[in-house]
Amino acid sequence: MIESIYSNEKKGEKNWNNSNIMFRMPKNIRQIGQPDNSRKIYIEDYVMTYVRQLAMKDYSHYKVAVLLGQFIKIDGGKSIFISGAVEAIGVDIETQTAFTNEIWTNIYDDVKKYFDDVEIVGWYVSKPGMTLDTTDQLLKVHVDNFAGQDKALLMYDSIEKEEAFHVFNNNKLCRQSGYYIYYERNEEMQNYMVENKKANSIDAGYEDKAIKEIRHIIESKKENKPEKEQGNVVNLLYAASTVLAVVVLVIGATMLNNYDQMQKIEKTLNTISDYVIGEQKDLPIEEATQMEEEEEKEKVTEVETMSGEIDKLKEEYEKENDSSKKTSEESTASKVDEEKDSSKDTTKDSNESTKKEEESKEDTSQDKETNEKKEEKETTSKQTTAKPKYHTIKSGDSLISISMKYYKTSDYVDEIMAANNIEDQDKILIGQKIRLP
Repeated sequence: MIESIYSNEKKGEKNWNNSNIMFRMPKNIRQIGQPDNSRKIYIEDYVMTYVRQLAMKDYSHYKVAVLLGQFIKIDGGKSIFISGAVEAIGVDIETQTAFTNEIWTNIYDDVKKYFDDVEIVGWYVSKPGMTLDTTDQLLKVHVDNFAGQDKALLMYDSIEKEEAFHVFNNNKLCRQSGYYIYYERNEEMQNYMVENKKANSIDAGYEDKAIKEIRHIIESKKENKPEKEQGNVVNLLYAASTVLAVVVLVIGATMLNNYDQMQKIEKTLNTISDYVIGEQKDLPIEEATQMEEEEEKEKVTEVETMSGEIDKLKEEYEKENDSSKKTSEESTASKVDEEKDSSKDTTKDSNESTKKEEESKEDTSQDKETNEKKEEKETTSKQTTAKPKYHTIKSGDSLISISMKYYKTSDYVDEIMAANNIEDQDKILIGQKIRLP
């Protein structure tokens, strides 16, 4: 549920009531800090850029602007949408009447010229080195010129590049812990920025007092740094240096130990090799020759010799040849008989297999017909029972996100638009019920 909740402007000056305006939530939003859920502030990116540039124009005086936008109620929570800003020229915060009638007339002229369907939702103030906490003087200016609950005050420090929002509630300005920046085309704010852009020129030899003040503030901040912080830094550096020295010593000791161990191992290997070589040299000549002969004997293979008559061996060899021929003839004859029997068996088996294949083909054709009939029945039953689907639009929905949710692709956007007579895919309302094709 999104609706405009109230307007604090007078009816005679300008009709700022937005209750009949359809509000569309921005798509691209960036969170700054931790905003309060009960009261949220949304500021457009061009507005934030403009107020930051405004603070850089002149460092010697306060820079003031009036914030424009809408008060919107979203899901029971109040939200302020800031879509424009107009510079309030000539405002003196330190006087009792900071905003004069002439200043207000110039502000309303600029609002009527550049902006439509907006109302004053707060104001902006900046000065170099100012604290982001409110003072009694700022509270008085706010109460005198921006009466009403939930009017916002944006404070900006141009030196530290920091900002803070305050909202008027229960007769005091309460600092907000965060806000949102949203991104839109915002042609109205762009036109105002282009037409009101002025070049900042400084004559040569001009002594800028504002720059002196800024330098003085920066130097005073540096001088006011407590000595404790410097002492802590020195202590940390000393501790770090001692730790590094200890680490270096440990590494050096381990390297020395390893080097000593390597030298010891090398010495033992050298002594062992010298001992082995020395033993071989001390052996007498006779023992050395005996060892060589034994090694050669081990390498020689023994050959057995057989005694007998050569004629007897020939007769035995011829008998063995005759017996082998007879056995080969008998084996060939048996093989021929076996091949005949096997050919008969294969013909019988082939006839039986052809019959079985024909029977199986008939069975499969019948099964296919029954399955096709079942599938036709199931498709007809699904078509009769299927009902059209609907989707209720929620905050943050778009036709693309709905298409991705139900169809896993964005190609169904045109079909959804055609099914619901939607001409523009961005013109959908929260709570609207659309049909899904």
